[in-house]
Amino acid sequence: EAGDDAIKLQLFYDELDNERFVSYGFPADYKAQVMEGRLTYDFTYEPEVAPITFNGSVGTSHREYDATKRESFNSGRISLDRRDISAGASANDILDSPFNSGGGSRQTWETDVRSEWSDTGFFANVDATYYDFLSILVGVRHDFYEVKSQDRGTLVFGTTAEQKDRDQAFTYNVSGMLLTPWGVRPYFTYAETTAVEVGQAGDVSPTLIQNGSWLSDGELREAGIKFELFDAALTGSIAAYEQQRTRVDQFSNIVGTTGKGIEAEFRYLATENLSFTFAGNVQHTTIKGPDGSFYYLRPDQVGVAGVNGYGGAYATFALSGLPGRTGNYNDESIPESVVSLFGTYTTDEYDWGMAGITAGGTHTTETAARLTDS
Repeated sequence: EAGDDAIKLQLFYDELDNERFVSYGFPADYKAQVMEGRLTYDFTYEPEVAPITFNGSVGTSHREYDATKRESFNSGRISLDRRDISAGASANDILDSPFNSGGGSRQTWETDVRSEWSDTGFFANVDATYYDFLSILVGVRHDFYEVKSQDRGTLVFGTTAEQKDRDQAFTYNVSGMLLTPWGVRPYFTYAETTAVEVGQAGDVSPTLIQNGSWLSDGELREAGIKFELFDAALTGSIAAYEQQRTRVDQFSNIVGTTGKGIEAEFRYLATENLSFTFAGNVQHTTIKGPDGSFYYLRPDQVGVAGVNGYGGAYATFALSGLPGRTGNYNDESIPESVVSLFGTYTTDEYDWGMAGITAGGTHTTETAARLTDS
């Protein structure tokens, strides 16, 4: 380290081992290991010819990821006699878990994905401040990926052969902020990103590698205001955004989404002892059709009268096969609004210490796992 400059070497390791045992079915077993090393040079530069201050960092990183994802959905590997959900669990339930030892259907999984992938990247981030009035942040990154994966399960949707691939991607982000003397700071952000399409365990589907869609692009536009008012007694931010991104389901379907919304957060220090915090958003997510995700249907959407649909369930894995479903539609699984308000009261400090209480609540609009007409 010299002056405000510094060199940092960071090492990171994490491990996941999760067994999901549920007596009505749908077991899962997730195991993952990740190791990463990062070398960074942080610097500050103030040229004499202009009133600009540069604060930045450049560096390189390497990540190794090893994942195993085992899941069962359709064969009822645990609950073999289909429990009466109106009565709940009983002593005579017939269970056959993949976690148990023995032959037969035990220790077999419909999905058994073994994945390894690595990411070597080079990055730079620079924050330039002009006259303590304008701040511009620019970040760039170039990544080199390698991936290998195979599904050894008993019910494979796609290829059973081991798949390998390698690719590279350039990503960047730009942000600008006005540092006004009144405590109000308008800003904007634009970013283009690329990410590996991973499953529940951080695994990569062999089918995605086979068809070349294991890397997905994203785009973000955001503009808003951050503020500190009344001697910083009131702080917060409000922003509007639009984001283009993708998601992947258990059948390796890549689905494009467009999310738009407004979000706000405020914190008000009413007295030295009493404060309030508010957070809320209004959002709307559109699925870009045609879509292959799993959705429940109302009986009338498949030509069955409602009274005749009781006691069963209707679902689809291919929405593009339904009349009028080739275009975009609303994602009903995401709430349109989430709002929370909390208050905190803390006593003055006494010889015995101090006490406090926090109370509040959160309201979330309704969601649905069924396909609507919107």
